[in-house]
Amino acid sequence: MPLPEGAFSGFFGSALMPPPEEATGRFCTEGPKLEFGGPMSQADSGAGSRVPLRQFAGRLQSAIAQAATLLMDRQQSLTKKSPDFSHTQGQEMMKLSDGVQAASYHVQKWATLLGHGDGPPFKPTPSTTVEEALSMMNMALPRLVVASSNLQTGLRELVPPSAPVFSERMNEQERLEAIAVEKQEAELRGEAELKKLAISIDELYSVVPHMEHSIYQASCLLSSVERRGSVVSNPPPPPPPEVTA
Repeated sequence: MPLPEGAFSGFFGSALMPPPEEATGRFCTEGPKLEFGGPMSQADSGAGSRVPLRQFAGRLQSAIAQAATLLMDRQQSLTKKSPDFSHTQGQEMMKLSDGVQAASYHVQKWATLLGHGDGPPFKPTPSTTVEEALSMMNMALPRLVVASSNLQTGLRELVPPSAPVFSERMNEQERLEAIAVEKQEAELRGEAELKKLAISIDELYSVVPHMEHSIYQASCLLSSVERRGSVVSNPPPPPPPEVTA
């Protein structure tokens, strides 16, 4: 399927040399490796850069799971620092939590539309306190990981492994051509099925930069809270007394 406009090169950079399908795991096992680069150039968005839907599904699930892993670590650190939050930092925490909940909701919704969810998810409500924001984020992240796995399963089922019928008179070249035609037709059927469900590849992919931005928000917030805590625990010394004549 065609690359989304402005796709990150790190996500699709190896599209021309896809890894073997059997080597693609359902969950991240090597630790977080978020490698997002700049936008793809128009020259890179030709037919040679098209990514098969099954491969896209695996990369999407891996990116979401890795991002969620990083956010879980940030969430635990922020929970420990929450007593030191200022009013502004508390507002930023609530925005972060709402963004993570939104990502979890949409991925759960897509998985349900593809027949692999646990039922229609409830739309999240905005957080009103820091404690509520941290708690909701803590619940949303595991659901996001599970939903991303369900979404991957649903997307891959749209394009089952090709199994063309070969004739006994076919030579090797004709067999390869038959496999290529079968794969192309399967991709078109999968794309048509997504359109019926009102789901686009751009919409699915949008969760990746959204999660990357959430990681950035969490890291900035944590650094801000740690700096504020350091200033409070180590106040500057008082100025020396003025010398009067």
